[in-house]
Formats: sequence, structure tokens, C-alpha cells
Amino acid sequence: MIAIAGYWLLMGIFLLQMKASKKKENGEKKILFEPRTAVLLPIRGADPSLENCVKNILAQKFKPYSVFFLADNETDPAVQTVRNILKTSGSEKGNLVIFEKHLPNCSLKCGSLYQMWERLKDSEFEVFVNVDSDTNPPPDWLQRLVEPLKNPNIAAASGLRWYLPENLNGGSVIRQLWNMGAVLQMFFFQIPWGGSLAVRREVFEDGSLAEIWSRSLTDDTVTTIALQRIGKKCAILPSLLLVNREECSIPAFYPWLKRQLLCVRKYHSSWNFVALQALFLGVPVGAAILCETGSLFQEKTNLSVWAILFLSVWFLGIGTAFWFMDESVRKELRGQGEKVPQRSWRFMLGSCLLIPAAQLIYLAAAFGNFRMKSVTWRGIQYVLGPKNSIQMVRYVPYAQINRPLAENESL
Repeated sequence: MIAIAGYWLLMGIFLLQMKASKKKENGEKKILFEPRTAVLLPIRGADPSLENCVKNILAQKFKPYSVFFLADNETDPAVQTVRNILKTSGSEKGNLVIFEKHLPNCSLKCGSLYQMWERLKDSEFEVFVNVDSDTNPPPDWLQRLVEPLKNPNIAAASGLRWYLPENLNGGSVIRQLWNMGAVLQMFFFQIPWGGSLAVRREVFEDGSLAEIWSRSLTDDTVTTIALQRIGKKCAILPSLLLVNREECSIPAFYPWLKRQLLCVRKYHSSWNFVALQALFLGVPVGAAILCETGSLFQEKTNLSVWAILFLSVWFLGIGTAFWFMDESVRKELRGQGEKVPQRSWRFMLGSCLLIPAAQLIYLAAAFGNFRMKSVTWRGIQYVLGPKNSIQMVRYVPYAQINRPLAENESL
């Protein structure tokens, strides 16, 4: 029950901070802080939300910014999508860049970001922003993300992701449930997210962030390494939530989650706390389910009663916490003009029934990533070597990958 109480406490603090930060944003006298900013959007494969993402990024209220769409191959289906939008919109902010060179000791995403920095390091850009192609940033996203960087002690700022599945799809709901705990970890342990991340120039020049990218699997958790070098902080913004409505199957969610946790284990100091949370949430549920199953075969009524009682209290404590947090965030998103669908009782009940599955998959992924010897990310396989080194096995253009996907399914 300690885990339940702990989750309620952390959730309460997070929600209070979310409301307080939004209230502060609305109450402050607006003194425009608009440093010249480069928005970097790596693309590989046409995400279901790519078109909206590109249009929204080109329509930011923020003035002095340029957008660079980074592709790894001319034949990528995302390239034509971006070209069409740039042509029809007439925007002068967008630039499509295709990198034919692929660095062997980092992910394609990190390699593109590194090469883009090499091109822009002599430019006048003061802030560099990473954003993912499966996001839908609101019009004031860039302004709100960059705003904390006016504090000289803060050299990076990160928003958070929030999944809003519209259908009762097992993998999508489990990903949403897991993410409700993940945003708390990101907020309290200062884990930045590369889907909405702003970084000041000094993190590259003095913290060698681009050089770190050139040998890393991910672009976000490693940012803390560069920040530590220069003694600066990253602001995690609880009210800056970017919504993802894409679907996800359980078979696709498990390796995705293992990769997410692998990046925390390899590159961030909070890994021990993340692993402990997986233990505290997954082990009691797994043990209770095993006890209940064993009691049915051995006809141990007392053990069965205790197992059912425990699972009932667990469902009530964790289920109501998840419902309360989701409802609070949905209310916040509606206040920001986001279209948030109403949840049916069927959806709510189904979500509660999937809580044990979410916690057990989380536990399996947390400790399953210790045995990982390779990672596959958008069709590219990377071998994991000693001392956090990685190596790309073979480059394949995304257009050559035959991967059937359901409508609106995450890549």
C-alpha cells in the first residue's frame, strides 16, 4: 500500500505544479523573450500525425524562428509530405534537409541532429529546439518552451508527452497508463523529453552536446550529461503537454518501452529509482495474481480471499489515482483549446482492468532491457557495445521497409 500512497502524493504535487505553472504563465506581464531559434524535426516514415505536426510548427506565434526538417533519404515517404506542405503553405520558415551520410556509432536521429548542428554552429541561432514528428504542438508551444531559458541558470527546457487514445485498444491504453507514471518520473527526476526540448547554444559550445549525440542512441536523456558539465539545469514544464492520439498494439509497445527504459538506464542517473518503481508496482500485483491462481488449484480459501482483497484495494487505489490524474489533465488540456473526447464508462472500466497488465509489462521491460544486445528503431538495428557504445548494423531507407500498419498506428 506504500506504493499507492506514494503515487497519490507524487501525483498531487505534480498536478498542483501543473496548475501553478499555468497560472503563473497567465498572470505574468508578458515581456517577450524571443531569441533566434532553430527548430529541428527529424523525420523517418510518414507518422499518422506528421501533416498536422508540420503545419502546426510552421504556424507558431513565436517570431524569430526557422524550422529544419531532417530526413535520411530522398525516397522517404515523409519527404514528399513535407515538400507538399511547404509548397502549399508558402512558408519561408521551413527548410528540408536530407543527409546522405549516416553516422555509424549513433542513432539516425542523433546523427541528423549532430550534422545539423555542424551546419548551424556558425549561425546566429541562440536556441535549438528538438521536436518529434508524432506531436501536435499548439500555436503558443514554442513561446512557452523557450520562455524558461531567460533564466541564466536554466540552459534547457522540456515539455511532456500525453497519450489520449480514443479507442479501447489494449496496447494504446496500456501505453497511456504507463505514461501517467512516466511523466511523474520525468518531472521529479528531471528527465528531458526529445519530443519537445529547447537547448541554449552554450550547451553545445561548452557542454559538447552535439559530440555526445554523435555516439548516443537518444537525444534527450544525454542532454543532462552536457548540462552537468556546465553546471546548468533543465526546466521540466508540467503544463506544457503535447498530445499524442496514435494507436499502439501490445506487441509493438513492449519493445518500444524497453528502448525507452534502456535510454534511462544508460544515460540518466535516476535509473535506480525508475527500476524500484517498476518493482513496487509490478511485484505485488504479480504475487497476488499467482497466489489467487495457486489457491484455485489447491483449494486454499484463506489465501484466495486475501489475494482477492489485496487486488481489490490495489485496483481501487491505483485505478482512482489514474482516473483522477487523467481527468485533471484532460480538464487542463480543454482549457488550452485542445479537443479532448469524453470517456465512456466502458472505456474507463476497460482501462482499469488493464492496470495489472501495464504494471507487469513495465516490470518485464525494466529488467528485460538488461539482456538487450541490440535495438531496432524504425527499421534500423543497432548493436549495443561496451561503455554505452552503439553501432548501426545496416542502413535501410524507410521506403524499403515492408511493415504493415493499422490506421493511425504509431511507427
